[in-house]
Amino acid sequence: MIKFFNKIRKQLLGENKTGRYFKYAIGEIFLVMIGILLALQVNNWNQNRQLQKEEVMVLKNFYQEFSENSYMKDIFIEDPALRKEMVSIINLLESEIKKHNQNLVMLSAVKASQTKQSIT
Repeated sequence: MIKFFNKIRKQLLGENKTGRYFKYAIGEIFLVMIGILLALQVNNWNQNRQLQKEEVMVLKNFYQEFSENSYMKDIFIEDPALRKEMVSIINLLESEIKKHNQNLVMLSAVKASQTKQSIT
């Protein structure tokens, strides 16, 4: 493929068709820019996906730690307001984990459909 483009470039320069050569050069630069932008977009998508996975993992760890120590709320926390607050924090963590898991499932489905479309 590169030989083909080199042949076109040399032929245009040899025939003193600088106008056509500049059009060719601009087209080639445009194709390279599109390739770079696509690579950057894929990289950003991958980084966001990894950050979301990490966020879910951290939330799960918080939830697990709170759940494991929830029995301590009855033993060490005598203030009912503090107990209520601890329960609300656990419920909030549960809802965030569910929300992020749903987002990851949606992102995986979108990526799978994009992959299928690019294959066909």
